Amino acid sequence: DELKALIQISKHEHKVQNAQDAGDKDEIKKYLKSISYIESVAQHRLEKLLGHSIQAENASTEFYLVSDVTDSPI
Repeated sequence: DELKALIQISKHEHKVQNAQDAGDKDEIKKYLKSISYIESVAQHRLEKLLGHSIQAENASTEFYLVSDVTDSPI
């Protein structure tokens, strides 16, 4: 499933490039929305496999990085 998603994103990115070359803003928007949707579904599936939110994990990592820097003695 992940490989299929990556292939779809790659194909859509190519179509976005073609639409940009042709100056077709509607096609650009359509394929960018499609890419965003595919990425969202893939992230949801990954979070389901991991059992937690990737955004929460990133926020937690960022908190520790900031607190390590600010709490260390000078």
